[in-house]
Amino acid sequence: MPLTVKFHLLGEDQKVKVIRKIELDIYVENTFEILLERVQDLFNLPADKISLFYKDDDGDLVMFVSDEEMRIGQRNRKADTFSVYIKGKDGTNPRSFKPTGFSH
Repeated sequence: MPLTVKFHLLGEDQKVKVIRKIELDIYVENTFEILLERVQDLFNLPADKISLFYKDDDGDLVMFVSDEEMRIGQRNRKADTFSVYIKGKDGTNPRSFKPTGFSH
C-alpha cells in the first residue's frame, strides 16, 4: 500500500524553500532509516546535518528520530499525505546543499 510523503525543506528563516513528493510502500519501506535515506537522496543532505519533523494536532513541529515516533506522526496526519519538515541542525542551512535533479 503506497503512502505519499511530502517533504518541506525549511530555510534558516523557517520558511519552506523546496517541496518534493515521493511514494513509499508502507509495508516494505516504512522505517525511519529508509525515510532518512530518501531525504538524503532527494535533497543531497548529509543525515548528521538535518532533523526531521511532522506537525501534530496543535500545529507544533515534532521531531522524530525512530520508527515509533515516525508512525505516531503518520497516524497524526489529516490527509492521505504524510508531511515531513526538514531543518538544519546547529545552525546548518540545509538550503546550502543542492537538491538532486536541480540544474541551477
